[in-house]
Formats: sequence, C-alpha cells, structure tokens
Amino acid sequence: MAWPNSRLTTYTSASQIKANDLNAIQDAIIGAKHGSLTKVVPAIGAISSTAGGVVSGASIFRTGASGGTCYRALDLDAGARIVNIRVRLKDVAGSTCTAKLLSDVDGVQTTISTVGTSSGAGAYQTLTASGINHTVATGKNYCVEFTFGGAAANADLHRIEIDYDQP
Repeated sequence: MAWPNSRLTTYTSASQIKANDLNAIQDAIIGAKHGSLTKVVPAIGAISSTAGGVVSGASIFRTGASGGTCYRALDLDAGARIVNIRVRLKDVAGSTCTAKLLSDVDGVQTTISTVGTSSGAGAYQTLTASGINHTVATGKNYCVEFTFGGAAANADLHRIEIDYDQP
C-alpha cells in the first residue's frame, strides 16, 4: 500500500527527512484541501446561433431548428483544472449532435476537447471526455458548443457536468 494510506518511510530519531517524503506530504495536504469537484451547469442560458432555439420545460434547451449550433457559457474560476466533462442530451433519430469544450479570446475560439458525437438513435445519452487536464486562464471565456446537424430539429441539451480540481 502506498502513501497516503501507509508510510513512505519509517523514521528513527537519527533519520534525516527526505525531500520526496516532504513533497508527498505537501501534495496530500493540497489534495485533501482542493479535491475533485463537479460543477453541474443547466442547459438554461444556452444561446442558439440559429432561429428557433428555446427553453423547454424547467431545464432543457431545445434546438428547434434543423442544423445549427448553440453555446452554453461556463462559469469557472481561474486556476481550476478541468479534468472531465459530460454533456447530457437527447438527439433525434437519424441525426447526430456533437459537443466541444471551447475557450474564447476576443471572438477567436479554440477547441480544448471534443466531448463526443451522439449516436443518432433519438435517445437520451451522455457524451464524455476524460483526462482533459486544462487549466482555466484569466482573459478567456469558456463554453460548450453543441452542434446539431441534418434533421436534428428539437434535439435537447439537458445539462453539462464538469469535473475539476484546484491545484
């Protein structure tokens, strides 16, 4: 068994403390203080680039148009490290939806991670991107881009979940 569940080294009164042991102790303290967190972002607040995007019910953003893109801004603290992202949606049979995590500086968008593409089965599903390891920077806006194509009228964006830590 390894640290932090067991000792790295057993010391005696004559032992010298090793730098790697001190570093492991500091890392464990920081990890305990700033462990993994999950932010749940509702679809409410998404903005459509095409006509017809509407809020449907208490928490669903419905695309409402065939083909197009909507964006959901993410409120993240600078210094947070994005680890995983999940996008919950329902596509339309015969048509797929794609989700991407983007950063934006003065209108120039950069793809951080493609979260995934739906199955086109007309079913509820969760698209997941793992191991992202991106640190949120000041001066940038962050959003999820939700693209629906073909006959994807009334594809539904339900929520976004972001796993992050604060190293």
